[in-house]
Amino acid sequence: MSFASFRLDTLNLAPDQLAACTRANLSTASDVLLLAPADLSRKLRNAGSNLSAPDLVRSVSRAIVPKSQPLSTRADALVIRTGDTHVDALLGGGIRAGCITELVGESAAGKSHMTLLLALAVQQPALCDSPGGAIVINSERVLETQRLVQLAGVVRERHHGGPPTRELLDNIHTSRVADVDALEHALQFVVPHMLAERKSSSGSALLGEVIVEGSTTPAPARGLKPIRLLILDSLAALFRGDTERSRNGLVERSKHVAFISDRLKAMAVEYGVAVVVVNQVKDVFGWSGGPGSSGSQSSQPALTNTLPPAPTMLWATQARHFAQMAGHNKEAALGIPWANAVNTRLMLARTGRRRMVTLQDMVRAPKRPRAGAAASNDDPDAPFVPPPGLEVDESKATLIRRMCLVFSPFAPPGTLDYVLTGSGLHALPGSFRAVDLGPALRRRDARLRTAWASREEERAGHRREPQSTPLPATQVDDTDVFDDLGDLPPEFWEGLDALDEEPMAVGVVD
Repeated sequence: MSFASFRLDTLNLAPDQLAACTRANLSTASDVLLLAPADLSRKLRNAGSNLSAPDLVRSVSRAIVPKSQPLSTRADALVIRTGDTHVDALLGGGIRAGCITELVGESAAGKSHMTLLLALAVQQPALCDSPGGAIVINSERVLETQRLVQLAGVVRERHHGGPPTRELLDNIHTSRVADVDALEHALQFVVPHMLAERKSSSGSALLGEVIVEGSTTPAPARGLKPIRLLILDSLAALFRGDTERSRNGLVERSKHVAFISDRLKAMAVEYGVAVVVVNQVKDVFGWSGGPGSSGSQSSQPALTNTLPPAPTMLWATQARHFAQMAGHNKEAALGIPWANAVNTRLMLARTGRRRMVTLQDMVRAPKRPRAGAAASNDDPDAPFVPPPGLEVDESKATLIRRMCLVFSPFAPPGTLDYVLTGSGLHALPGSFRAVDLGPALRRRDARLRTAWASREEERAGHRREPQSTPLPATQVDDTDVFDDLGDLPPEFWEGLDALDEEPMAVGVVD
C-alpha cells in the first residue's frame, strides 16, 4: 500500500485519460508519476494518443491526494489512551489513528516499554472506543514476552477486566526484520494483506470508493479482530552502521526513509490504524562556525562563546525547534526526511535524578500552596487507598525520567516527569510544564550577536579601551580563577566574560 500504488481504474480520471493509459500499458499511479516527462510523452504517442503528459501527471497527482477534513468532523477518529491520565493530557487525548507517532529517546528511556503498554491498551474497551489487535515489527530484539505477560495482568487489574491474558497475547502479531529490505518487503506485501483481511469496513478512506479486491465481508463478521495499532521498534537501528557517511549514502538512506514513511502513512489513512515508530537519538554539539564556515559541529561547546551565532537556516539552528528537547543535548536521528513524515514526536529521556517515590506520589500532586489558590477539600487525615494494580518499590530511590512532546497537531509542547515500575509507566502528578522556547532563543541569539559585534569592533580598533583602576596591594581580585587547566588563550576567558549563556531549560515555563 502506497500513495503511488493505486490502480488508475480506481482513480477519478477522465475516460479519455484512462483509455490512453490502458493502451500505453500504464496501470498504476507510480507508472505515470515515476516516468520522466519525455518517456511518458513517448509512450502516449506510441499508443496513438494526443494526451498531454503534464496534464495526465497533474490529474493523477490530484487523484491520489487524500481529501483533508477537520479532525472534529471525522467519525472514525480513533484515539488509543495510554492508561495514564497525565500522559494522555500531554498527548492531547492519546495516540491518534491515521497518524504517525514517534517515540524517540536514548537507551533505557522506556520507549519499548511504552510500546508494550500501547499494544495492550488498544485491546481494552476502557482505553480504546473501538478495540482491536496490534502488529509489532521488531528490528533489534524479539518481543519481551515475559514482561508483556506481566503488564497484561496489571492492565486487566487496573481497568477492571477486559479480555483474558491469553486473548490479549493472541491479538498481538509480531515479526522481526533484520535489514531495511526486509522491512520494505513487510510493509509492501505482508502488513497490507493482514490489514485488508481484518478491515472492519469495505470502503477506502483514501479514495472514497469500495475496494473490489479480496473479501468484502467486514472482519468482525468473519471472526477476525481488526488491527488498530502498528508498532515499528525501531527504525533507526536498521540504518545504524549500514549507511555510507557520504553524499551518496545519505541520498540512498533518504530514499529508503521516504519509501517507508510513504507506506506507513498510506496504511494509517487507508485502514484507520495508529502507527507508532520508535526512533533513536544522536548527540548534539555546539556551533563552531563563523562567517563563511561550512556549519560543522564542535566537540568543545565551551569555546563556542567567542564565535558568531549560527546562520538561521542551517539544520543545527532549526533542529532545536522540532528535533530536540529543551535542556537536552540530544536530537532525533534520521534527519529531515523522517521528521517531515512524523505527525507527533514524543521524546523520552533519563534525567539522572533519583528520589524516593511512594504510592501517594504517583497519585497525588505535591502540596504546594500558591497565592490565590482555593483551599483543598481533601482530608489530610483520611487513609490513603492506592488504586488497584499500582505498585512501586519504596525501599530504594527510583530513577526519574522525562518525556517531552516536541510537536503535535493535537496538543501544545510540554514536558512531564515519569517513572517505570513493575506496574508500568506512571507520570508524576504536578510535574507538567508547558514549553515555549521562543523568548529564551531570542534572548540567547541577541546576546550572541552582541558579543560577536563587540569583538569585531575591538579587533577593528573602533572600541575605546575601558579605564581600569589598579587594585591596592592588599586587595584580592576575587575574579581570578584558580584551576588545573594550564595556560589558555585570552580569547577563552574573554568569551566567557562577554557572554554568560543561559541554559535552554529557561524555555520551560509554567
